[in-house]
Amino acid sequence: MSLSINIIDGEKCELKIFNMMKYWVNKQKRRYYRVHMDRDLLGDLTLTRSWGSLDSRLGRIQNELISDLKQGRKILDEIGKLRVRHGHIVARG
Repeated sequence: MSLSINIIDGEKCELKIFNMMKYWVNKQKRRYYRVHMDRDLLGDLTLTRSWGSLDSRLGRIQNELISDLKQGRKILDEIGKLRVRHGHIVARG
């Protein structure tokens, strides 16, 4: 999907909309891990990781810039393998 927007000098700019999210849960330890890959307002690809307890509002968030979708998918695959080794199951994504 793409969106055309007008910028100040009247030129048109095409913005590619992209969104990918994965969510894992460890029911025994009552923990979650979420990864969200999206474009920020400047069009840069970002990877946002959040994790914490299912029983409280405590948790952490980490953001990082990634160079392209290929790198982002590689990171998502690595995170997924690590989450499974730690006893998480895919809940969404």
